[in-house]
Amino acid sequence: MDSEDTKLKVLILDDERLVRFTIGAYLRASGYSVTEATTPEEAILKLKREEFHAIVSDIVMKEVDGFMFRDLVRTWEKDIPIIFLTSMMNDSGNTFLERVTEDVHSFYVSKAAPRAVLVARLNQVVNAYLAELNVRRMEKRLQKNLELASFVQKAMLPTWVHIGKYYTYASCFDPFAKISGDLYEWYPIKGHSALFIIGDIAGHGTNAALAMTAVQAFLKQFSYVEEEDAQRVYRIARSIHDFIQTNLKDVTYMATTILYVNYEEMYCRYINCGNPEPLCISSVTGELQKMNPEKRGAMPLGLLPEAEYHAEDVVEHHFGKEDVFLLSSDGIYDVSSDLDGNELVPADVLFELFSIVVRERGNGETLIGAIPYRIISSLEGMGYSHKHDDVSFCVIGANENVTGQFLSEVKMYPDMIDEICHKAKLWIVENTQDEELAVKVDLLLNEQMMNIYRHGYNDFDRQHEVSILSMHTEGANLIVTVWDRGAPWRDLMDKSITDIEKQLDKQNESLADSGRGLAILRKIAENITIERFMNLNKTVFYIPMKKGGSK
Repeated sequence: MDSEDTKLKVLILDDERLVRFTIGAYLRASGYSVTEATTPEEAILKLKREEFHAIVSDIVMKEVDGFMFRDLVRTWEKDIPIIFLTSMMNDSGNTFLERVTEDVHSFYVSKAAPRAVLVARLNQVVNAYLAELNVRRMEKRLQKNLELASFVQKAMLPTWVHIGKYYTYASCFDPFAKISGDLYEWYPIKGHSALFIIGDIAGHGTNAALAMTAVQAFLKQFSYVEEEDAQRVYRIARSIHDFIQTNLKDVTYMATTILYVNYEEMYCRYINCGNPEPLCISSVTGELQKMNPEKRGAMPLGLLPEAEYHAEDVVEHHFGKEDVFLLSSDGIYDVSSDLDGNELVPADVLFELFSIVVRERGNGETLIGAIPYRIISSLEGMGYSHKHDDVSFCVIGANENVTGQFLSEVKMYPDMIDEICHKAKLWIVENTQDEELAVKVDLLLNEQMMNIYRHGYNDFDRQHEVSILSMHTEGANLIVTVWDRGAPWRDLMDKSITDIEKQLDKQNESLADSGRGLAILRKIAENITIERFMNLNKTVFYIPMKKGGSK
């Protein structure tokens, strides 16, 4: 404690000048920086202006006693130690000591005690307070580091959904903690074919997350793989195995599924290396296809140096346009109804749930993009809400575009939002011949999408996010559906807005920005429904059309 800046600071509150002088002098001689206050009001002002490490306070004061002063301090300073220095004697009911000790950071020293006793107690409580502050600072730094690591991991993954000409894929990445040992990658080969890799790094925590990041970076080299090489999935498995053995030997290994799909010839090839077996389910019947009756497969990648991966380990399967592929890490099978993991979701219940949600896609009730989120959300609704591992899910199916439907992914950038709104406007004119309706929907979509962009994501997330927009006519309504993974930015059904016209006039006058689309959306849409599956939002707008307006 060589300088005033490095000294520990104590605030003394006492209405007797002599007490403040003698205690202050002793504490200064003991190496503390001392500030004095004569009233609780003065002490509060100084506490809010400066940072102190402890408070020494009298109890009996004129208008506000020491306990009332402590209650005021605790409204914003929960942990700063307070030493009550008083000549009060305890009553027979021990109420005085009870009041002191009801706050775990409050202490008591008698005014009659030697000053060395006060200094010893002060040293003790201040050291404990500083240790606690250091732990908190470390926790904050760790939390920031974890958030940064989580952002880096998510940034390395492909977007959660892609709607292509021939096929659609969707993914759900749900770490057990902020960081994950799971990974997945998608590589478009040609318009009709693609390569998918999903992996689960052995272990948990930082080591698994660091290994995941290294492997995910290595997987980027396959972004330019040729069709012929993509079909040889066993060679890709061998390449990943060699990378792990060379760079992460004795650190980890990875359960992996590598899947090549071709939507022109309608067949797939995959090699499964210790992961749960990929599933192929008919969206018409809900039937689970038998893709691997010979139980082909190989060792997890990087597990054993001598492990080999051959064409004989590869499964080839021909599928129909109505079939949907589900690839996952084993985390989905480890979800339980209790914290101890004793009541895991039964396999037959899980497969039946897979079948039901996939059939919903066949009935037109949901999109492929929503399948993994609906499955996990349904499990939570059934009571299986406790994760014990990272959960990653990839779903792949044939293109979902049908005649009379507008369906597109929307990258969350203002210029891309403008572009998709313009395309939607042209589609409405072409399909309904109602230009007035097209203008209204253009306004509605701009408001909805921009509010998601502004309020649904932080600066990191919005750079990698996409939404899904679909439109179709149904009876006298145009149905507009937006799927997004943003935080709910506003309650669209807010009952506080009773007079929409007045609300719009008020917003126009003030040029309000945050949430200004709420009244506009309510005015244009006759009805709005909102559902949320995990972090996936489904917002449906029912917009009246002119009679005879649709084709």
